[in-house]
Amino acid sequence: MFNDTRGVLADLPAPIQTFYKEEVRQEPTGNKIPESYTYFDEEGVERTGERLVNEYESIIYLVEKSRHDLKTWGFVEQVKLRNNYDFTRYCIEKACEAEEWLFHDDYLEWLNKEPKKEDEKYLVEDKEGELVYNYEDDLATWKSLEPVNNATKVNDVLVNWHQELAKITREQLTESPIVVNGFTWQVDKIARDNINECIAYADRNNLDNYSVSWILADNSVKETNLAELKAVIDAYTERLGYVVNKYAEWREGDKLERFN
Repeated sequence: MFNDTRGVLADLPAPIQTFYKEEVRQEPTGNKIPESYTYFDEEGVERTGERLVNEYESIIYLVEKSRHDLKTWGFVEQVKLRNNYDFTRYCIEKACEAEEWLFHDDYLEWLNKEPKKEDEKYLVEDKEGELVYNYEDDLATWKSLEPVNNATKVNDVLVNWHQELAKITREQLTESPIVVNGFTWQVDKIARDNINECIAYADRNNLDNYSVSWILADNSVKETNLAELKAVIDAYTERLGYVVNKYAEWREGDKLERFN
């Protein structure tokens, strides 16, 4: 309807202006204008001449923006499983864009249905001489059906998705192996329970010189004393506090970037 037609964005209905861009083209006016040019005559002498050329003028056209690589929400869910953040974000943006274009197309379809007062049907009368169709009523009904842009907003999707990712990231940051005294220890839930059980056992039995053979994150075995076990738990707790504080700071922001 509007694509590749003369006009400016302000001429379009406001709800669909963002789907178009202005393109300036040079077109002939049908007139001829004089133009100076130089040439060399038969003796090789540079001369100046004048000739008539087509006159051009700048014409502004409305051009529909590109609909490139649009995605569905089903595809987005599949992509999420690949754990490729950048590509998933791109697909989310393209799925939202696809919804925007659906609105655009619905709006054009609605515009095409606008009642025309000159339509012959508004001249048809019944047996009593009354008009069968009322233009004003049809126009009011048509206006009431104007499409509303309810397309999903990218920022809304990103905020929800980033909060889902943040939960996973928090767990990864807090429960990943930790280095204490030059050794890498497992500190997931099972490992912490085992460490705390050994500490509690030593405390219950007043075993100040308690030691145990401990399996490290690389599956090597290290003879470990009570102080080392407590140091691992302390290091985990300190890291947990750091992660929680960083997460709290992140939540105070707009959450449009992922937590890491």
